Amino acid sequence: MRFVLGALLLVAATCRAPSGVSASTSPNYQAMRLSWAAYLHAKALDSAIDQYAVDAVFVTTRGQRIVGSAAIRKLFAEVMKEYNATISLHPDESRTSGQEGYDSGRFDEVLIVRKTGAAQREQGKYITIFRHEPSGRWLIVKQSWFRAQSLSPGQRKMLRPYHHTPTLDG
Repeated sequence: MRFVLGALLLVAATCRAPSGVSASTSPNYQAMRLSWAAYLHAKALDSAIDQYAVDAVFVTTRGQRIVGSAAIRKLFAEVMKEYNATISLHPDESRTSGQEGYDSGRFDEVLIVRKTGAAQREQGKYITIFRHEPSGRWLIVKQSWFRAQSLSPGQRKMLRPYHHTPTLDG
């Protein structure tokens, strides 16, 4: 138990990079990815939402389109109330062009129903699109998630096997 707690504290300590990370014109996708996942895992709602632009769009694995950081906050609060989540992101590609950039790859997520302890696993692909703001921060403007079941058999083969770990690989 101490090892697990220690490992979680280590992950939290190393993943507390500020959102948008720097005022650089070149984003640090790994730091942004790690901090976003760490904030969600820690249920740090304010810090997670701080990474989204006010006009951001979040598309769930079921195709529901959530528009605006206030609506995304409401969705995240509901999910955090019902579930404990661990997500592992496996990036495939990150690119920047001018004031926009994207990070895409595969994800493994385990959602544990807080009331019952029942676990649900989702696996699929994601894409996060960022915009460089005048403040110097890179913020999420669109984030879309695609469940493995909605992918073609060839696309599903490209998913890595699930490895439950409290850390994220970059």
